[in-house]
Amino acid sequence: QSPSTKAPSTSPSQSPSTKAPSTSPSQSPSTKAPSTSPSQSPSCSNEVDFDICFALDMSGSVCSKNGPNSCTDGTDAGRCPSSDPIHGVCRDFTVSRDTCCENFQSIQNFTIDMVTELDSFNGDKSYSIVQFASSGSLVQSSGDKDSTIDSVNGLVYTGARTNHAEAIDSCRNALSGTDHNKYMILITDGVSTLPQPGPINSTFASADLAKGDDINIIPVFITTTSSGGLQVMSTISSDGKVFNVTDFGSLEAIEQELIEQVTAPSTSHCSSPSQSPTPPAPSTPSPSRRPSQSPSSTPSTSPSKGPSQSPSNKIVPIPPPPSPILLPQSPSKAPSTSPSQSASPSTSPSLSPSMLPSTSPSLSPSEVLSTSTS
Repeated sequence: QSPSTKAPSTSPSQSPSTKAPSTSPSQSPSTKAPSTSPSQSPSCSNEVDFDICFALDMSGSVCSKNGPNSCTDGTDAGRCPSSDPIHGVCRDFTVSRDTCCENFQSIQNFTIDMVTELDSFNGDKSYSIVQFASSGSLVQSSGDKDSTIDSVNGLVYTGARTNHAEAIDSCRNALSGTDHNKYMILITDGVSTLPQPGPINSTFASADLAKGDDINIIPVFITTTSSGGLQVMSTISSDGKVFNVTDFGSLEAIEQELIEQVTAPSTSHCSSPSQSPTPPAPSTPSPSRRPSQSPSSTPSTSPSKGPSQSPSNKIVPIPPPPSPILLPQSPSKAPSTSPSQSASPSTSPSLSPSMLPSTSPSLSPSEVLSTSTS
């Protein structure tokens, strides 16, 4: 058995920790000692419930090699040209034609890495995928990790212009009707060019509607062809922060920071920090009927007459038991009537009493009385 505390409390408890005495003593204390100061931050659950929509840019600027081009003539045959004086040079032969270029493959890999890492956290979660260029369309709504990875790998690059407003609207629809934490991760490299007129204002309006639905918009911006888009991304961001990289290959460098932002516990999973130290509380509201097996502190040398009104501030040590006091005796004047304890009988009375008994008794009493006296 272990005591509940190592030392008595310095102030009386304000309330009992349990409604009734426990039927058996605890095997060990819940903590080694009470805290000496209040917590500075709230305690939170390690479970995080969230729904995320990834909006992936498929516009021409993603794969264009020699300036911002559409990378399509509007037909499937004209999609992702390897050499076109009007629509650009877009094709990388290191990837499939559906993927078109290594830049878009980087966007796919970044999204898959994010989903894989986020799915390792405890809690309910789902993933939606939106693709956008001249328009936005929902590819998958509220899927699990495996279906999301399949959807991302199955995307076919389209090329064309950039419509952030429709991308945001599509993600907003995908995230409607959930009470989890909602996130929209918008991955893009350019400014809005559609819808006309006023593509930028349309983007701001769509972002405001999404924020009104408690959706956290997190822009991921690749600054390659348009540095002016960074200010637009900061405006639509829920907290003004933009995850910015200078090339598509650097997307993996921001994965960990982005994951930490998404998985940070919300206030709904946290309890408020205490304002003052919590006073220790008794384990039961009344004394137990039977004594405990081990004291919480060194017991006093005598029982108390009644319950104390305030706790003691020091431990009373138990004094060691007193040593026996051996009183001297006067020497005997005559021989003893029972066998002596010494190995051999004395021939005369001792002048002073012995302090210790002899090691063993004699086998028979002495036959002759001693003739001398002390």
